[in-house]
Amino acid sequence: KIFEWIKNIYIYIIWYMNTTQLIVLYMTMEYVWISSMTPLLYKQVFSDIQRAPMKPNMTYAMMAYVLILISIVYICIPLSKVYSHAWIAFGLVGLCLYGIYNTTSAAVFTKYPLDMVIIDTLWGFICFSILGLMYSKD
Repeated sequence: KIFEWIKNIYIYIIWYMNTTQLIVLYMTMEYVWISSMTPLLYKQVFSDIQRAPMKPNMTYAMMAYVLILISIVYICIPLSKVYSHAWIAFGLVGLCLYGIYNTTSAAVFTKYPLDMVIIDTLWGFICFSILGLMYSKD
């Protein structure tokens, strides 16, 4: 009984460490992406749409990232056990999350450009696929 308890603690510690590493990796990749792409792509598009300089609302941004992290932990990780390659599960979730955001934005805002839909949706797929490659099922 004690060995099973120790084994369960070990499994939880490994899961916690792996999940924490994924979260840190995701937030790092997103920071680099947003930092580099805002002046090149996002800033002008959003300024044109709202007819004012881009000024992010950090409360809503944090709420969005909390939802994304929840999707990584409670959707990507469990779903990755179904596929022989975890990156497929992660990539599909990223494609859907970012794709839904971008196609909805394009549906609502007439000035939301197709290249933004494609680039940002592909970023979601690539970013999440990298997380899947880094995720260890063990």
